[in-house]
Amino acid sequence: MDANTVLMMISDKIPSQSLILVQEKLKNSSEDKINTIVTLNFKNHIIGLI
Repeated sequence: MDANTVLMMISDKIPSQSLILVQEKLKNSSEDKINTIVTLNFKNHIIGLI
């Protein structure tokens, strides 16, 4: 899964002023790390970023 797809999934849970920062972090992350965030069994995937 690519960074833009993940960002679309969690964008409604992130303050708008932080979207660019999160987008950059996701783009710099490996695909393995992004897939790990998506597959975590949290109610909210944003917890996986913390």
